[in-house]
Amino acid sequence: VICYSCSELNGQDCFSGWCKGLYCTFTQQRQQNGQMRLTKGCSDVPQLPFDDGTSLTQLNVCKTKYTTTSSYTAEICNTNYCNGYCTSGDDPKRSNK
Repeated sequence: VICYSCSELNGQDCFSGWCKGLYCTFTQQRQQNGQMRLTKGCSDVPQLPFDDGTSLTQLNVCKTKYTTTSSYTAEICNTNYCNGYCTSGDDPKRSNK
């Protein structure tokens, strides 16, 4: 498949490049310090690793994941340019302890 391939900091979106792979990936990471990183790319493996050692493996579903240091919005998909946007319907509210 053909996918967007780019990265941006501080919440900006990007569509500047492209790549070919078996899967497209979309990862938006917000760290505790407020810094945001957006990465779009290609993968030949259907998984996206998180900083807590777990991975997203479900295809074509935008998911929100919280770890101790970051929150992620992420998707792995398998159609051309499917990694342009990711709006999670699975957006649990983080509980403050």
